[in-house]
Amino acid sequence: MATSILLESGTNELEILEFTIGGNDYGINVAKIEEIISECDIQPVPNSADYIEGIFRRRGKVYTAINLATILGVEQRNTRDIFIITNFNQTTAAFRVDEIKMIHHLSWTDIQQPDAVIDNGREAIITGIAKLDDKMILILDFEKLLFEINPSTGIQESSVTLVEADEAHKHISILMAEDSALLRKMIIECLHKAGFEKITALNNGQEAWNLLQKYKNDKAKLAEMATCIITDI
Repeated sequence: MATSILLESGTNELEILEFTIGGNDYGINVAKIEEIISECDIQPVPNSADYIEGIFRRRGKVYTAINLATILGVEQRNTRDIFIITNFNQTTAAFRVDEIKMIHHLSWTDIQQPDAVIDNGREAIITGIAKLDDKMILILDFEKLLFEINPSTGIQESSVTLVEADEAHKHISILMAEDSALLRKMIIECLHKAGFEKITALNNGQEAWNLLQKYKNDKAKLAEMATCIITDI
């Protein structure tokens, strides 16, 4: 599957691949997908977690086969090999799903953020809910899923070169847009350790853009709110 889908600059749109597990509809941002495969020869790995099916080799690379149904606690309804191979945070992984359905071209205004009832105050496993005419698609936080499997895939504080904190850092305001609740938390913790205190963390680029537009004519307020912007490109 090619991931070079062109989106018009400035429209704040995204492509969501819809797939099913256990009869439920889920989604993943196409930008995180390397390819989709339907056949592979999986070699079991002894003493691995129940959601790790094993490893397989493809085009000279070795992938870990992860059973997404087991992680989500739902019943797998298809035994055929259908894997979504993801590539983000410099890590690749293969997630088994039941069925690939279609790609949806959406605006961030079509994505609703999960509320506290869903995430129970923790880093939610769902980054958003895509609202279509006849259904809702739960967009999964694959960064969190992969981090829970292998914590080394997340942001490591030990790998962040922290400058010596001083009083000037306290006055630098940072605006951040990141859809993964887990990564938002990690980035904020690293920034705090570096001495930065004024951090506005938003869920996506649309929210950040709306806030910037709100204060674009108030240069003093804009400088106070966003000396630096961190975006999930």
